[in-house]
Amino acid sequence: MVFEPQTMVKVNEYEISKQTEMKKEYIYSLRLGFTGEMASLIESKGIEKTIQNLLNNPLKTDTPVFILSESDAFEQEEARKALTEEQKKEKQKDDRKRFFALQAWWLNKMYTSENPLQEKMVFFWHNHFVSSFQKVKSSTLMFNQNKLFRQYAFGNFKELAKEMLYNNAMIIYLDNKQNKVGKPNENLSRELLELFTLGIGNYTEGDIKEGARALAGLTVHLGHGQYNPKREDNGIKNYLNKTGNLKAEDMINAIFEHPRAAYLLTEKLLNYFLTDNPEKELIEEYAIFFRKSDYELKPFLKKLFTDNRFLNYNGSKIKDPITFLLQTFREFNLEKIPARQAFNFLRNQGLELMNPPNVKGWDGGKAWLDSGKLIARNSAVNALLSKRFVPEKAMMNQEMQEESSYYVQEKLDLTPQLNWNKNDPTNVAIISEFTERLLFQSDNEIEDDMERIVKYDFDPKNPGAQEVISQLVRFIMKTPNYQIV
Repeated sequence: MVFEPQTMVKVNEYEISKQTEMKKEYIYSLRLGFTGEMASLIESKGIEKTIQNLLNNPLKTDTPVFILSESDAFEQEEARKALTEEQKKEKQKDDRKRFFALQAWWLNKMYTSENPLQEKMVFFWHNHFVSSFQKVKSSTLMFNQNKLFRQYAFGNFKELAKEMLYNNAMIIYLDNKQNKVGKPNENLSRELLELFTLGIGNYTEGDIKEGARALAGLTVHLGHGQYNPKREDNGIKNYLNKTGNLKAEDMINAIFEHPRAAYLLTEKLLNYFLTDNPEKELIEEYAIFFRKSDYELKPFLKKLFTDNRFLNYNGSKIKDPITFLLQTFREFNLEKIPARQAFNFLRNQGLELMNPPNVKGWDGGKAWLDSGKLIARNSAVNALLSKRFVPEKAMMNQEMQEESSYYVQEKLDLTPQLNWNKNDPTNVAIISEFTERLLFQSDNEIEDDMERIVKYDFDPKNPGAQEVISQLVRFIMKTPNYQIV
């Protein structure tokens, strides 16, 4: 099957005829990470060597100083039983402060990591094996889950799925603490099949019920979940045509013997990295490869990013709010992220790290952009360029705003420092420098508008030159084209 180049991209009400393409190194950099920073590395090393280096060098993660150890967190949770309601509220408030710090820590990782592809995959796993702090109510358990995603960023899907059944945050989030023999709770069993592995249509309601029995008694424990002998179901179950006294690992083995086990994740990976609408033939091709690779991510990702058809999908993905924000920060050369303001913006865009809206996670694609969200993005650009990156309306209540100050450092200098070659001989060359890294394409109308900003007699040495360039960048970032990669 050969990819057909896309000749029309639609972003809600905006339709743009594709004429020229963003410089390929920036396409790869934005797809593999959250900014264009890797473009120069890809240009010098080539995409194959860059991918190989990223896949073979995942970074280890130390526990942030503000996160409690799991043993301390469990001890505190046990001690809460003897506290008054007011004392419990204060303890939870303290942990919300740690959680806000954790969110800021992760966003900073996305912005500064030497392996942005690893961070990209951590976010992918977080939106696949969904849990939320709002339900789990433990910054420690949310961090430990995030750390697990880092460990398996380029690992084995089957092994990670097994780990997730025993993950304490997941057990709490999907109510398996309430699952016991004689009174099964089907939440974890259902989502394991529906959202995490096989997808609707590839299992029966009977499989869900039998899976719930197999998971009965699996509850939180220091390190990872364990079965409580007093609550587990040791009867015979029939699950995906496997029969016996099945437990969690037996369920995983049965799932990954199913002929459709590779398809759901394959489609989501193609959607995440390549296009918001992957073709059925493409899903089929990559799912077969994924299954033959025994569900290993490294060969899958290497095949995808080095596929000579990859660039044919330029302009077929709407940027998620994090990519939009971090790419913009990087273009303005901000050394540090203004955390509180960044998270207010992301909440306004419908994305709060470690607090997805539901077990399905964020829909992505067209859901990331409508007229209201585009206006909010434009307002953020205006605010950055005017040195006042403050959202119009914070989505946090007063108490949460006070708690969020836990991770807010000194007042940051938000003066944008736009990089451009002041030796470019013409206005057209200057415009080209920005468009090749910021716009997936520019047509004649956009080019004409940009030349009205940076005129033919533009003098880079003029005292007002920087302001003109700021106006150019402001215009570029407000176009529908900047919302696409």
